[in-house]
Amino acid sequence: YQNTELEKYDYIMTHDDESGYAKMMDYDPFEIIAKSGSLFGAYSFGQRLNNGKPHQGHLDTRIGLYQFTKNFIDSHRIIPKSELLIEIMKSPNPEERFHYLDWADTYVINTEIFKSESWLLWINAVNKSGGIYKYRWGDNEIYSLYAHIFIGTIYNLKTVDDGYHNQGMFRGLCDLAPNVKNIYK
Repeated sequence: YQNTELEKYDYIMTHDDESGYAKMMDYDPFEIIAKSGSLFGAYSFGQRLNNGKPHQGHLDTRIGLYQFTKNFIDSHRIIPKSELLIEIMKSPNPEERFHYLDWADTYVINTEIFKSESWLLWINAVNKSGGIYKYRWGDNEIYSLYAHIFIGTIYNLKTVDDGYHNQGMFRGLCDLAPNVKNIYK
């Protein structure tokens, strides 16, 4: 919880800057995650490919991330909880297959997770590596990998599938991720 006020909340939601809501939700994602007993929920959890392959944005924001993840797992003698991650790591070309993991976007998180030894071990290693700054590793990748390593999966709220949430709603506003400009002009 360093430099935050997260300790005030039982659950938080992260929201990608280029996503938005297509319609009002008729349920509360916080209630669903609380009732499910899950630590992590996501609006979407699955492969995020473009014509069956990772798009350039994925490649650009995951530079060095597979090797970091492998080194982390090996150095701490961790057996990942995710069968998919284990399968990918054993594949003939794991650095390429890594992009075919299930990834999540827009999270609902039980803040108890941030107090866990496994989270502190993971996030301290991520921060020490500098990968977030050097290679633009995103929060989606960091959270998704944590779940693959320590939990096994992320509860899929399916708000994208159900038409509530549009992950790329504001993507076309500028060449990179949207910023603080007035989108309604």
